[in-house]
Amino acid sequence: MSLSTVYRTLGVLKKLGLVEELHLDETHHYYEVKPSLEHHHLLCLGCGKVIEFPFSLSNCVRKAVPQLKNYEIKNAEIRMTGYCPKCRQGET
Repeated sequence: MSLSTVYRTLGVLKKLGLVEELHLDETHHYYEVKPSLEHHHLLCLGCGKVIEFPFSLSNCVRKAVPQLKNYEIKNAEIRMTGYCPKCRQGET
């Protein structure tokens, strides 16, 4: 199967709302099945590994911002970058 077929298929799945495309940095595009529960991402700057995690901070922000700014929030995303344990092994 060619890469162009994979990306065309991902584009169709994205249009159908079945997957989400995340731009985690300028060169790292990440596709995931559209989640049923809100979650966030850790991105390793060394190897590019993405780790998903749930965290309630965004729920607090989603409640406070509309009250302060009269703004309707539809989605919230938290992305943190750093180095995974494997990439940190060489650090002193």
